[in-house]
Amino acid sequence: MLFIILTIVGSCFIKSVTKEKKIPIPYSFILLIYGLLIGVLTKYVFLEEHKELIYSWANLDPHIMLSVFIPPLIYESSFNIDYHTIKKLKYQILFLAMPCVLFSSCLTGLVIKLFESSFNWGSAFLLGSILSATDPIAVVNILKNLGVSHKLLVLIEGESLLNDGTAYCLFVILEHALEKSITFELILGQFCLLTFGGLIIGLILGFIFNEIIKRIFNDEDIELSLSIISCYVTFYISEKLIGCSGILSIVAQGLYISYTRQTGFSPDLIQTLEHVWSFLSSIINNIIFVLAGLIIFLEVSYEHISGNEVGGLILLYLTISIIRFIMVGIFYLIFKNSEYGISKVNALILSLSGLRGEITLLLSLIVKLEFHLSEEIKDKICFYSSGIVILTILINSYLVKYIVNKCMTDKEQELTLDENILQVKKHLFNVNNELICKLKQNEFFIKTNWQKIEQEYKQQNDNNMIELDIISNEEKQDQDQDLMMESKKIFLQCLKKEYWSLFKRHMIYKDVVVKLIEIIDNVLDKEDFDWSMSISPYCSTKGDSYWNQCLDIEILNLCFGKCFQIYNIKHNYNIVVGYVMGQREVLTKLCDIIDNVEIFEELEKCSQKSEKMGLKFLKKIEEIYPKLVSDMETNQVSYMILKNQEVYLNRLYNDGELSEKLYEKFIHDIHKQEYTLHL
Repeated sequence: MLFIILTIVGSCFIKSVTKEKKIPIPYSFILLIYGLLIGVLTKYVFLEEHKELIYSWANLDPHIMLSVFIPPLIYESSFNIDYHTIKKLKYQILFLAMPCVLFSSCLTGLVIKLFESSFNWGSAFLLGSILSATDPIAVVNILKNLGVSHKLLVLIEGESLLNDGTAYCLFVILEHALEKSITFELILGQFCLLTFGGLIIGLILGFIFNEIIKRIFNDEDIELSLSIISCYVTFYISEKLIGCSGILSIVAQGLYISYTRQTGFSPDLIQTLEHVWSFLSSIINNIIFVLAGLIIFLEVSYEHISGNEVGGLILLYLTISIIRFIMVGIFYLIFKNSEYGISKVNALILSLSGLRGEITLLLSLIVKLEFHLSEEIKDKICFYSSGIVILTILINSYLVKYIVNKCMTDKEQELTLDENILQVKKHLFNVNNELICKLKQNEFFIKTNWQKIEQEYKQQNDNNMIELDIISNEEKQDQDQDLMMESKKIFLQCLKKEYWSLFKRHMIYKDVVVKLIEIIDNVLDKEDFDWSMSISPYCSTKGDSYWNQCLDIEILNLCFGKCFQIYNIKHNYNIVVGYVMGQREVLTKLCDIIDNVEIFEELEKCSQKSEKMGLKFLKKIEEIYPKLVSDMETNQVSYMILKNQEVYLNRLYNDGELSEKLYEKFIHDIHKQEYTLHL
């Protein structure tokens, strides 16, 4: 308990100070130093009873640490990742996570054996596998703050997820190799079981848990509990019962939840779920780094560490950096012209993003506390692992920040375009003016210094964009083109948010919102951002081409043809309805924000073209299947009325107008009716 209190209080203080004072030192590195400080206090200051509490954490079984701390970290990263982007980057990520990790581990192990005579081949390659696991949390946070490409962020995070799983598989295989002799066939079989077996188990369990959660109605406590426990169940079944990689199983499970866009959960719970997982991930990350600093001070002996080992650490850092640059260089040559290509600057950032973190520290602690190696080798493995973690966090973080600030100006240009399109400052002044006029009429603000308020918050002159008038015709055409493209991008991003809003308001179904967001993501991948024809594949009574091919088989068509036809009609009808509703609502919202008439008319033109196509399809379905459409709309309206009643009762209860018992009585009755419709 004492260690947890010190960790949480200390990490909160450190985060607050580093954020407020804008201290340039990476947060993870400060946590590691804080852990060393706790170790110093434990050894020389604390009372005996307090020492025992801290030492119990320092001597904690590393497999317990791995089983308790890693599943939530991996799951939180994988289920929050952008599935559409990671699907497009799958070959790039697999290249970085499979052959690159194998090559990096082998080459790093070879270098270690050359300069570290006390290591045999097994322990050298073991350390190579430990140092191959990347952790981009520190650099991703920097990149997010600096506003780099979303695709680059997903590439770095996706690589790290599979990279950790692959490195852990190598670690497990080498653990067996150190204990007993193994053949090449056994290594290959073990690697396939750990990797592919782990991914398959994760997908199966992800599907099972998602289906279970989908069938839980209006019980957020159960949904949240199942979400948290699911990653531990997946890890236990895969790691302990089947012998696969628990880390890769959790990655696969999280990616499946990301694929479903978390629609298995109640709409009202999704935001809470994200906050809870973000909080858990943050706490566990803090505990791991502080605990690593504590164990490095209390448990690692430095009698085997001399100037040679320090020189070896620097050589090792240079080695893994060079290997990383070589692999990313090969990656760049292969994938630079792919759909989601990579620029030279992004390739350089990717090369420097291979930071080491939690997995590296935990695996080195497992070696220290559990492996049957000499104490000298175990101490050196801990020294090299923690040293590489510190060096990559310190040096690479600074280099990445420098390169982004020096080379990437696109984001600033994008922000300028957004500001010119949306005229945010002007609209803020309008909002201020309206509020000031209302408050002036309020008797409780008569003594306010309105002159001071108006000088500070009320618009005085409209001098916006004067400098933009003095440009050549060619530059103006380029600027107009940039403004138009950025405005389309803004519209599409708003459309994605609007579909989520419709889902949360229970106006469209779970499978519909997933498909609608997929449609918009595909449009955002185009260079012209033209969505006018994006709805056309769904203005048809036919469904997915794969299922249509299956129905070409006569027996399947006789048995299931009618069911699939009705499902396809309902599914496509709901998609088109949601598509048109979303477009209309976004246009209504942007009408009050975008002042440029030409831009808004172009957005309307694209929307009207797709809307006309959609309405034609809807009218056709209503004429051919009037009963089916009537049933769908009646069911949807009934559900919306019940949800509206629920919102109204919540407001009355929160305002104190309804007692708790009366509120629960009415809510219970509404939930019973909703559940009937849900079935």
